[in-house]
Amino acid sequence: MLTPKDFIVEAERFGFVNQINEWVMEEVCRTIQHAKKSGVDLNISINLARQQFRNANLAHEIAELLRNYEVPASNLTLEIKETAAIKNEKQFKLILAQFKLAKIKIALDNFGMHPFTLSYLQELNIDELKLDRLFISKMSRNKSAKSLVDAVIRLAHALGFNVVAEGVENDEQVRMLADLGCNHMQGYLLSRPVPQEQLLALYKQLSINFESSQMSLYQVDAA
Repeated sequence: MLTPKDFIVEAERFGFVNQINEWVMEEVCRTIQHAKKSGVDLNISINLARQQFRNANLAHEIAELLRNYEVPASNLTLEIKETAAIKNEKQFKLILAQFKLAKIKIALDNFGMHPFTLSYLQELNIDELKLDRLFISKMSRNKSAKSLVDAVIRLAHALGFNVVAEGVENDEQVRMLADLGCNHMQGYLLSRPVPQEQLLALYKQLSINFESSQMSLYQVDAA
């Protein structure tokens, strides 16, 4: 078994990354479609490779694939690394505008790892910021790291962005991020990668647990 970090660099080097990206996109659409048929409204985020920005028809091709699988654009989020936004500014903004027209959500990945002006961030037509795991890992033992995360969350919310914290691995991080108003969290504490069928079963169980907790709260309030 090879993880992406073991083969993506070589795939980019030898020109195979576009085929991989096309396969991933189609599998994502197929998975969301299957989940809907199973009664699960699944939202999936996937990474775009920097080579994909060279494709002027990228937004159109993704929108067409969504239509073919009858998947609403709201069920898909495309993640773009911060470095891609900086190095390909003109093409990046053009593709963002096309995605916006297609109602496809965009997240800026690994935010905070590279120099980024606030005015440029304000100009980006994105929906979400993903805080790099490096900041999250330092929060509990470094006061300045927590203050930085707090500042980024406040800034993102002021600009109308959702915030996702990457690399959440313990309960203390969850409590701190919740107190700071972070919208979403991802990490091994919540779940490691699982096969599709196991994912749908987990999703349904989480929904049942959430509904039960909401009912319990309602009963307490009513009493």
